Amino acid sequence: MEKAQISSTQFVFLIIMFEFGSTIIVGMGFDAKQDAWLTILSGMLGGVILYLIYTHLHKKFPNAHITTYSSQLLGKYLGYIVAWAYIFYFFYLSARVLRDFSELIVITILKETPLLAVMLIFTLVIVYSCTLGIETIARTGEIFFPYVLGSGLIFLFFVFITGIPQADNLQPPLEKGWVNIFIKTFPQTLTFPFGELVVFTMLFPYLNREEKARKLGIQAILISTLFLIITNLTILASLGPDLAKRSVVPLLDTISLVNIQGIVQRMDPIVIIIMVIVGVMKIVVFFLAAFIGLHDVLPKLKNKKRYVTSSVLGVLLIMVALIMSQSYVEHIFVGLEIVPPYIHVPMQIIIPTILLILSFIRGRKKEV
Repeated sequence: MEKAQISSTQFVFLIIMFEFGSTIIVGMGFDAKQDAWLTILSGMLGGVILYLIYTHLHKKFPNAHITTYSSQLLGKYLGYIVAWAYIFYFFYLSARVLRDFSELIVITILKETPLLAVMLIFTLVIVYSCTLGIETIARTGEIFFPYVLGSGLIFLFFVFITGIPQADNLQPPLEKGWVNIFIKTFPQTLTFPFGELVVFTMLFPYLNREEKARKLGIQAILISTLFLIITNLTILASLGPDLAKRSVVPLLDTISLVNIQGIVQRMDPIVIIIMVIVGVMKIVVFFLAAFIGLHDVLPKLKNKKRYVTSSVLGVLLIMVALIMSQSYVEHIFVGLEIVPPYIHVPMQIIIPTILLILSFIRGRKKEV
């Protein structure tokens, strides 16, 4: 395992920026219309439960990743298969988020630029970050977080002082009842982004105070949920439920409405830069998790230079991101309708729950 440590503050900032990730592009829960913010709240409650499962497994195996203790609980062969499943899962999600932000750049700013060129630039940053290691990534997140948070609050302030948000767009609340909220929450909002914290099972061992992983993680989830709800309510109140649902990038469309005396306007490029920063952090976390997992199942790779392995993975990352969808519309559809029930649920809920049960059984056998 890499001999590196990250501080409590860095850990919290990393989770918050990770949670924002691609959610600020596609939005969350807009299928529930004016009750979208309630799906975030209910998704958070489920996300906390999942996070408790992840941290309990870490408590049982404090110096191991999910790609290593799965073999201890499931046996050598089945555990090996599960470990590879998580490596592919983290790698696939890093490719999905790479496609998210590459499409964002092409759609909004560099409209004549090939998608491949944008992906290449992102991938160079990702590969370099992975080569430097988790400590550098965490420090980078710590540096950028205040700027991201400050910029976000300023943008929201501008939106509100222009009088764009309308409270009527949030009415009536719970029009279709709580059952509809729960239907919209599971699996989509629960698994995206809260369940994606399963990736931190690969990073827990690097926390300098591992015993605080549970407390710090829950704090980060609560803080990120608060900001997500505020952002969600602002979008809904500004665009209205129907337009928010149809919008390609709801947050960007909301910010584009700001025009203060013709002086403060067209803040889109600045917003996109902020979005890209949190997006790159999310891609890097997934990519690094796949990198770490690969070294767990293939110990001989530890004798190789980090940049060699990360460069090969970088090339594969671009290839997967390019071929996964024929268009942005297809990409979003697969990401919101196919991935949550068929990929996220097994990897975020089913397998960790099975591992948790097996850890309890193993603990009782030892007591006997």
